[in-house]
Amino acid sequence: MVIEEKGLYTEQPRKLGEVPINHPAQFADSMVAEGVVGFGRAVMRGTAGDQAKLMQGASAAFAGVAALSTEAGDLDNEKYNDEDVMGVVDEGYIQVYVEEAVAVGDPVRVRVVVDTGKYLGDFATSADAGKTTLLAGAEFVVAAAAAGIATIKLTPPYTSTDD
Repeated sequence: MVIEEKGLYTEQPRKLGEVPINHPAQFADSMVAEGVVGFGRAVMRGTAGDQAKLMQGASAAFAGVAALSTEAGDLDNEKYNDEDVMGVVDEGYIQVYVEEAVAVGDPVRVRVVVDTGKYLGDFATSADAGKTTLLAGAEFVVAAAAAGIATIKLTPPYTSTDD
């Protein structure tokens, strides 16, 4: 019997919310989704202390990024349903959705106001006055094309500065 040699599973394209690199400081928290939350989107604390929702509004405080989970209520569409228990990565590396092309070292911004074709919790590098916030404590470590998946490194503490 011949065993065909294949590449490692890491050669497959990474998915939103996936942890691409094991890091000794990787940290995730379990929270309850307040509303629908897509994998790889920025979240903030929700109404109750154990809830998280898509980052939104002026002066939104970043809590982390929604992690991929096979336990999510809408796995086919890469989303948590309202009241699903979700993983939130708040330190380490994670795959995120970017609205535009990004390069290593570009500033990290999060969309906090919906715009045409752009949604809450998406990541970007360009300022969009009144609609994005600059996130200190995060950095792009892998480049990505527009409407693609990039890797960011999260290193608390975080500060958000509205654009």
